[in-house]
Amino acid sequence: MSSVVEVVTAECQAIKVKQQLFQKTLDDDYDIILDQAKEIVEKRSVYGEEATRELLKSCEETMRLLVQAQAQHKAQFQALQVVPTRLSNSSSPADVEKAYASATAELISSEEEQSNNEKYKRLREIIDKAEGCSDAGPSQADDMGDDGFAMTQATRSLKCDLLVVEMTPTGEHRPMKGPCGHVFSYKGLQGTLKNKTMKCPKMGCNQQVCFTDFVEAKDVIKEIKQALRLRET
Repeated sequence: MSSVVEVVTAECQAIKVKQQLFQKTLDDDYDIILDQAKEIVEKRSVYGEEATRELLKSCEETMRLLVQAQAQHKAQFQALQVVPTRLSNSSSPADVEKAYASATAELISSEEEQSNNEKYKRLREIIDKAEGCSDAGPSQADDMGDDGFAMTQATRSLKCDLLVVEMTPTGEHRPMKGPCGHVFSYKGLQGTLKNKTMKCPKMGCNQQVCFTDFVEAKDVIKEIKQALRLRET
């Protein structure tokens, strides 16, 4: 009859093959998340700033869960290698279970796994770059408006990030400015904030705001009127 140590050692060898297959599956999942994040950033003008931020946050949370699963699986595999050194041929099943649980707890470190995970680092680079560009002006591809008019830098910046439509001097699309200085349309804020307090919808801004914090942006209204006059000439 095989000893406890021999049984655990044999199990460790069997798990090694499963570990390799599990890692291959994880790598594929990581790549899928990275591709999704890149596509979200590419379509940010369609999704709007708030939706883009939430979608990227979802990508990061999913990858964190994968990293945690990887750390757990890695610790379990390493624990099986350690357990035989902590047992004797007279060890009982309870001793094996206790040694395994103790070794797993000592080895698992999802935080360390996350900080060393290259795929997670790449995702953070994508997110950080997107947040860093959120306050930058649009690309040259936006130089022409939907109506065919050439648009100035000022005109391009007068589009509501939440609804992805140009704001107007009056009405539901009039500009509203928050305490952080970011501007959105009245209608966009109504649909986003409603009666709740949350971070400013502008990607990268951590200012906590509510709907009543926003006031009519008179300076932006002036810019909109100027832009409209330019279009008419």
